[in-house]
Amino acid sequence: MKNERFIVSMTSYPPRFNNLVNCIRSLKEQTVYPEKLILNVSFKDVAFLPNELQDLQFPFPIEINSTEDIGPAKKLIPTLKMYPNTSIVTIDDDINYPSNLLQNLLDESALNPNAIICSRAHEPSFVGGSPNPYVSWRFEVTNHSNRLFCPTSGAGTLFPPRSLHEDACDIEQYKSLSFSSDDLWYWIHAIRNRTPIIKTRESFQIHEFTNDVAAPLHSANIMVLNSYNLEKMWLSFDMKTELLEYCDKLQLKISTKEDLSEYQRMLLDFRLCFSNATLYELLDSLPIHLRVKTAREVSVGYQKSLELMILSRSLSFSFRQVANNLARKIRKILMK
Repeated sequence: MKNERFIVSMTSYPPRFNNLVNCIRSLKEQTVYPEKLILNVSFKDVAFLPNELQDLQFPFPIEINSTEDIGPAKKLIPTLKMYPNTSIVTIDDDINYPSNLLQNLLDESALNPNAIICSRAHEPSFVGGSPNPYVSWRFEVTNHSNRLFCPTSGAGTLFPPRSLHEDACDIEQYKSLSFSSDDLWYWIHAIRNRTPIIKTRESFQIHEFTNDVAAPLHSANIMVLNSYNLEKMWLSFDMKTELLEYCDKLQLKISTKEDLSEYQRMLLDFRLCFSNATLYELLDSLPIHLRVKTAREVSVGYQKSLELMILSRSLSFSFRQVANNLARKIRKILMK
């Protein structure tokens, strides 16, 4: 069945093009079809798209849109600028989606037509109106209550027309404040726009196509870049005020540090010590492309430290010592 009310939007890049073909093939099994699928690919990568894309036979058109390379934000921003009055569903290029993904999003949207609808969401926690570091959030929540959620766009998220603040399409701001943290960028601009965020009642087990290429970016985002970018955006957009007005309007409950488990508080304490070791100041001194590269290198050491902490499960673990050691490693990278 074809449905004229929405477009599916995605992005990819050469190391993941093999997964891309499999992912798009899986969309053929959906119980409801979009008006079209838009694949946003950077200008320099279009020539490397697999030939199989031309041979795919679908009940809806696949449109390849060449665009500026803005990392994972290519998933939504170019399509949003082209189709501001159309509902857009974002997906990733490495997931085998269940056949009822789009139908579930549309069903929930029919009940909540002005809300952003997501298949997967994380729940942030706050202290004094500011979000705790990303690593201490509750990931992949299952409840459907009146909580403040952050949608993850790759698992399937429906954005109704005008659901994000107009600044969401400001590419220069995005590159300066949130490069590589696209989900947080959308979340911030949903709050600024006072748009409800609702998770579907039905969850699904995510089955990713084999792809080791994305692991370093995923690790860097969780360990370093997401928290770093989130703090910058929170200050730049006066998000303490925005959050208060948003939660008051929608009568949302937010999670605080007191709601965290002992283990989550341990992660939070570790992350705060890492922040106090001047990581952010060091990263701020770099151009954007080096900032991302350095954060990825640092995340390897950060990941190992977290694994050691997880194994020990000990609150006496020397967070400060580990953080300071990692900060010294960052300085060595910067001096190269």
